[in-house]
Amino acid sequence: MALGVILVGVVLFVGLTRTEVGRNQVREQVEAQFNQQFQGTLSIDSLSGTLITDILATGVELRDPSGQLVGTVEAVRATPRWANLLTAELSVQSLTLFRPTLSLRRDTAGTWNVSEALQRTSPSVPSTRSLDLSFADIEVQEGRILTSRTGTAPKVVRQGWLFDYTQAEVTGLSFNAVARQS
Repeated sequence: MALGVILVGVVLFVGLTRTEVGRNQVREQVEAQFNQQFQGTLSIDSLSGTLITDILATGVELRDPSGQLVGTVEAVRATPRWANLLTAELSVQSLTLFRPTLSLRRDTAGTWNVSEALQRTSPSVPSTRSLDLSFADIEVQEGRILTSRTGTAPKVVRQGWLFDYTQAEVTGLSFNAVARQS
């Protein structure tokens, strides 16, 4: 009996981590979890890799509640740290973003579309917390940030104290960082 349970567990693990059907299920679950927790919409075209050593997500998009594009990432490579799963913590040893683009838009009330997209649908309840997510090494390659606004520039810009950060473009962003959850 115990051997049968172990065998079923191994088959399920291999099915989820090494097959396209399993990766699609993981992709759909990630999208569904994000879309239930936040007002924005996350979509991922495809996942590849084994999910054991590394995973590659391509065609990642974040849209605000009105459907406007907030960000895209051509590809995201993540290397998991599986040891922490026993403590209900999903840790990523490394995360690389290839050609991310943020399209940040400020409305007349001064609200940025990214804050609307990442607004929680309901307050977090500590007892029903989902998995913690912590990253170690983060790398961004060839990133781009575009900002735009509707209405007039912010007061600090109109008064000449600051450049117009609400109508800007930054290209060629590449950097490495280390992030830890405390």
